[in-house]
Amino acid sequence: MIDKAKYINIYLDYHDKNLKQTTIKGKLKVIRQFLDYCIINEIEDIKHIEKTDVYNFVNSKDWASDMIP
Repeated sequence: MIDKAKYINIYLDYHDKNLKQTTIKGKLKVIRQFLDYCIINEIEDIKHIEKTDVYNFVNSKDWASDMIP
């Protein structure tokens, strides 16, 4: 199973130190959501993530979107 804490710590170690705390929190929220998505979909390791996994994750979110009229 994916070790969420490991990947969150990697982000925290390497993120741009000039980012505001609110930006970091927002990015961490998305990272956690994606890792949860991977766990639910039985992706054992991030090396097994495919492009379709990222696409399906993004499509599964109810984020505001602008549509072409």
